[in-house]
Amino acid sequence: MPRSSLVPRLQPFTSTIFAEMTALATRTGAVNLGQGFPDTDGPPAMLAAAQEAIASGVNQYPPGPGRPELRAAIAEHRTRYGSAFDPDTEVLVTVGATEAIAAALLALVEPGDEVILVEPYYDSYAAAVAMAGATRRVVSLVEEPSTGRFALDLDVLRAAVNDRTRAVLINSPHNPTGTVLTSAELDAIAALCVEHDLIAIADEVYEDLVYDGVAHVPLGTLPGMAERTLTISSAGKMFNCTGWKIGWACGPAALVAAVRAAKQFITFVGGAPFQPAVAYALRNESAWVRALRDGLATKRDRLSAGLAEAGFRVHPSAGTYFVCADVRPLGFTDGADLCWQLPERIGVRRRPFYPPCHPPWVSWHCGLPRRRLPGSLCVSIELTMRRCTDKGERPGRCAIGVASWHEKCQRHDSLQWGEEMGDQAFGPTLRRLRNEAELSLRQLCALTGINYGHLSKVENGLRPSTESIAGAVEKVLKADGALIALDQLERAERRAQQVASRAMKRRTLVTGAVAATIAGLIPPEGESAHARGRIGTSDAERLQADVARLYALDYQHGGGTIWQAAVALAGDGYDKLERGTYGETVETAMLRAVGRMQMCAGWLAFDAGNQDTARTCYTEALTVAKQAQDAEVETHALANLAFQANVLGRPRQARRLALAAEEAATRPNDNPRLTIIPQLRLALSSALTGDATDSEHAVTIARNVYDRNADKDTAEWTAFIGPAELDAIDGTCALELGQNDRAVALLGRSVAAHKDDKYARNRTSIRVRLARAHLALGDVDGAAEAGHLALDDVAGTVTSWRVATELQSVAEGMAHHPTVPEAASFVQRYAATLTA
Repeated sequence: MPRSSLVPRLQPFTSTIFAEMTALATRTGAVNLGQGFPDTDGPPAMLAAAQEAIASGVNQYPPGPGRPELRAAIAEHRTRYGSAFDPDTEVLVTVGATEAIAAALLALVEPGDEVILVEPYYDSYAAAVAMAGATRRVVSLVEEPSTGRFALDLDVLRAAVNDRTRAVLINSPHNPTGTVLTSAELDAIAALCVEHDLIAIADEVYEDLVYDGVAHVPLGTLPGMAERTLTISSAGKMFNCTGWKIGWACGPAALVAAVRAAKQFITFVGGAPFQPAVAYALRNESAWVRALRDGLATKRDRLSAGLAEAGFRVHPSAGTYFVCADVRPLGFTDGADLCWQLPERIGVRRRPFYPPCHPPWVSWHCGLPRRRLPGSLCVSIELTMRRCTDKGERPGRCAIGVASWHEKCQRHDSLQWGEEMGDQAFGPTLRRLRNEAELSLRQLCALTGINYGHLSKVENGLRPSTESIAGAVEKVLKADGALIALDQLERAERRAQQVASRAMKRRTLVTGAVAATIAGLIPPEGESAHARGRIGTSDAERLQADVARLYALDYQHGGGTIWQAAVALAGDGYDKLERGTYGETVETAMLRAVGRMQMCAGWLAFDAGNQDTARTCYTEALTVAKQAQDAEVETHALANLAFQANVLGRPRQARRLALAAEEAATRPNDNPRLTIIPQLRLALSSALTGDATDSEHAVTIARNVYDRNADKDTAEWTAFIGPAELDAIDGTCALELGQNDRAVALLGRSVAAHKDDKYARNRTSIRVRLARAHLALGDVDGAAEAGHLALDDVAGTVTSWRVATELQSVAEGMAHHPTVPEAASFVQRYAATLTA
C-alpha cells in the first residue's frame, strides 16, 4: 500500500479554507460569514423560468456545448463590449466558472509549462494548475502608498515571463482585493501576451459588480487579444444563483474546442433546467443586476465607515463583494489568528487569505476571510451580510463587535518563540491537567486569552512555554504550582543548553575560541528578554552582525556547534519586538534581522541533524519575511527547505520548494546572487530524479548569474558562492547521475580551490563526496585519500551531521574492501574518530 493514495501534486489541496472555516463556524455556532454566497435570491422571473423548465421536462442531459438558447444569449450579452462570438463554435457552457478555469488549464497547458497567477488568487487556481502538471509563477499585487489601492506591479509581471510561460490567468474585478485593473495594467498584460504569444485566461465573474463609475474592460477586447483570450464568467455572481453552477467560456473557436475536449470528461454537462432560466435573465434582467450593484455599493460604504470607526484602516474597493481592511491598528500581526478566534469570541466567522504561506493578510466576505497577501494585515469583507437575530445584521455592528472583542483580548500573549524547540514535560502535563478539568483546548484559550494556535503548539511540544502562559493556565487549571515549576525548570535547562551545549563540549570538535565567541553572542537570562525600553536600528544592526558571525563560524566549523546560539538570538530579537518601544522603520529593520537569524538558525540546526527544529525555523523565517516583505529571506528559507528535502530523500518535494524559491527571487531585492540558490536546489533535485538535462540547465543558469555578478557585493549567506562551490554542486549532481569521471574531476577541482580554512566545513563535505565518487569508479585508494582528508577536518574543528552521515556511507563502502590496506585503515580511523 503506498504511503499516500493521493498523487504528490494534489496533496497540498486535500482541503479548502472554505471547508475548514465552515466546520469551525458549525462547531462553535457562529454566524457563517465565510462562504461566498449571497443572502437573497435572484430575479423572481428567472427563478420562475427555472421552475417552468423543470415542470416542462427539461431534466435530462443538455447538449455538450450547452443549450442553444443560452449560448445565443451569452453571445448577445458580450456584444455590449463590442465583442462578436459565434454561439455555435465560440461559446461553451460549463458547470460554473471554476470548471471552466480547470478545463482551460487542463486543455491548454502541458506539464512543465508555467502559468502566471496574480496573487492573491481564488484558491482553485493553484489546484487546477497542479492538476495540469504545470508550474505556478506568482506576481503579487502591491499597495499604492498614495491611494491604498492594490495594483499590479508591471515590472515584476514582465520579469515573470520566460520561455516556459504558456498562459496568464487574470482575474478582474479581483477577488479578494476588490481591485479593478486599470487600462494601463490591462494594456501591459496584452502587450506581454502578444509579444510572447501567450494564452490569456480572463476570469471576469464579477464583471457587473463595479462601483463609482469604474468601467470593466474585458481583456479580450484589447488589440491583438481576441485570438488568444478565453473569457470566463458565470451567472452565480451576476444573478445571485451560485448553487446553479452555470458558467461559460468565450473565445476563438480553437481555444473553446480545446476546453470542450477537456470539459466533456470532467462533468460532461450540467444544470439543464437552469440554462434556459439564465438565458432569460441575460436578455431581460439587466435592471435587476444594476440594482444589485447599487445595493452592494451602499453596503460597501456603510461597512467601510463602520470598520474605520472601529479602528481598521480600510482600503478602496472598486468592485466585487469585498472590502479589505488593515487590522494592525488593532494590534494584530497575523490575520489567521484573528479569523480562528472570532467564531468563539463574538460568533462571527471569517476566512484567512489563500495560500497560508502569507501570514499578514486575511480577507472577509462581510466577515469572510479569504486569502493572504504580503504587505499590511488586511481583511476583506463580503458586502452581503447574512442575517442572525442574536448577532445583528448591520455591518456596523459587526465592525463594532470586532473592536469590542479586541479590547477584551489585550492580555493575549503573542507567545513569541525563539528558544530551543521541543517541550517534553510542560506540554504533556498541560494536556493531562486540561483533560482532567474536562476542558477542550479552545475552551482553555477562551478562558485564558491565549492564542489557540500558540497554545496548541506548546501543548504538542512544538514551542516552549513562557512565564505568562504558565501563569495563565495555572490559574485556570488550579495546578498547585506544578505548571509554573515545570516552566521555570525547562526555561533554565534551555538557557543552559544555549550557553554550553553538549555539542560544544565534544572533545576537539570545537576550539575554545569558538565556544567563547558563541557564549558571548547569547544574551544573559533577564538582560533583554524582559527589556521594555526603546529599541533602535542599532539593535537590528547588531542582530544582523551576529548573523554574519554565525555564518562565518558555520562555514568553518559546521552547525553542530552553534545552532542553539542562533535560536537564542532569534528569541532575543522576538523579545525586543514584543516588549520594546519603536517606530515603523525600526520594526521593519528588526523583522528583517529576526528573519535572517531564524533562517540562519534553521540552516545550522539542519547541519546539526535537528530536522524538526530546522523546519520550524524556516517556517518562522517565511512568516517574518512576509511581514517584512523581504524577498531575500523568503527565497533563502524556501531554498533551504528544498535542500533539506533533497538531503532527506524527497527530491520531488524539493523541486516544488525550489520552484517557489525561484518565484520569490523574482521580487525586488538587493542580492545580485539571490537567484543562484534556487537553481542549485533545482539542479540537485533533478539529478536525484535522474533528469540530467534539467540538472545541467539549472547549473548553467547559476554559473551565468554568478559570472554576471561576481564583482558585486552580496549577503553573508551567499558569500560562499563562487567557482569552487559551483563546481562542487555540479560534481555532486554528476555523482548522483552516475557520471563518475566527471564528478571526480569537478569535485577534485573544487577541493583544490579551497586553499584555507575559511570554508572548512564546505571543503569537508566536498572531500566526502569526492571519496564517494572515487568509490563509484572502483578507485579505493583515491577514495581513502579523500576520506582521510575529510577525517582530518572532523578531528579538528568541523562538526556536522550532514558530513557525518556522508562519511558513514563512505565507511560502509570501504568496508566492502577489507583486503585493501588503505580501505581497512580508513574504516578503523573512521570508527575511532566518530565514536570518540
